[in-house]
Amino acid sequence: MKSKRILEAFQDTKLDAAESAKYVCAPCSNCKGGIRGVFEYYDATNRCGLQYGGLVELIVNAMADVPKPFMEFQQEA
Repeated sequence: MKSKRILEAFQDTKLDAAESAKYVCAPCSNCKGGIRGVFEYYDATNRCGLQYGGLVELIVNAMADVPKPFMEFQQEA
């Protein structure tokens, strides 16, 4: 069900790993673990360019006093 909802959220974009990465933000670590399991099972990062992370990573990246990004968004080649 989680993978179905994630794919439906991106239904208006091309799910092509070479085209562009798509980011799924999990609100908590429990959800992040669930999304990680789904992505690993379906190989979603390699097949569709789907990336995942947590809300905490986005907040830390936005903090002005963090010298470098906590998490870098890079598309895998």
